[in-house]
Amino acid sequence: MLSIFSQGKLIWKNKNGESVSVLQFSYFAGYLFALFPYGIAQNSLALIFNSLLGFFCLYVTIGLWKYKKKIPNYELLLSGSFLVLIVFMIDLNSAGKEFLFSALLFGILLFSGHQLFEIIKKGKSGNVNIGVQKAFLASNTFWFFYSLFIGNMPLVIFNPLAFLINWEIIRYAKKYSHAA
Repeated sequence: MLSIFSQGKLIWKNKNGESVSVLQFSYFAGYLFALFPYGIAQNSLALIFNSLLGFFCLYVTIGLWKYKKKIPNYELLLSGSFLVLIVFMIDLNSAGKEFLFSALLFGILLFSGHQLFEIIKKGKSGNVNIGVQKAFLASNTFWFFYSLFIGNMPLVIFNPLAFLINWEIIRYAKKYSHAA
C-alpha cells in the first residue's frame, strides 16, 4: 500500500516519528505477516497477497524504532513481540488459526486506538500521514461489504468499529495538524 510506504518515507526523510504510534504499525506488521500462513490454510490468494503489506509496516516500524524519541520500554518490548505472531499462526491447527485470526483482528482496534491516543496526548499530529488512515477507511469499507457477501461475522463486526477509529484519527490529525 503506497500510503503506508509514504508514512515510512516521511519518518525516514524527517528522521522523526512524532505522534506516530509504534504499537499500531508494529502490530499491523505482525498481524499481516501472520496472514501468510493463515491465507495458505484458507487457500486464499487475497489473504496471502495482503500479508505482503507487512513489509511496508515493518519499514515504518523500523523507522520509528530508529527515529522516534522517548519510546517507552514496554512499547519497544511489545512492538518486537508482535513479530512472533507468525510462529503461532504456523503452529496452530485449523480451528486454532481461526480463533487466532479473529483475536488478532480485534487487536487492531486496540492498537489503532493507540494511534488516536498518541495524537490527542501530544496535541499535534506530528508526522502522521493522513493518507494511511484514508487507505484504512477504504479498506474497512471494502472488507465490510466483502464480509457481508461471504458471511464472515468477525469481519462484519470489526470493520465498522475500525472505520470509526480511523475516522477519528483523521479528524484529530486534521484538528491538530497546525498545532505547535
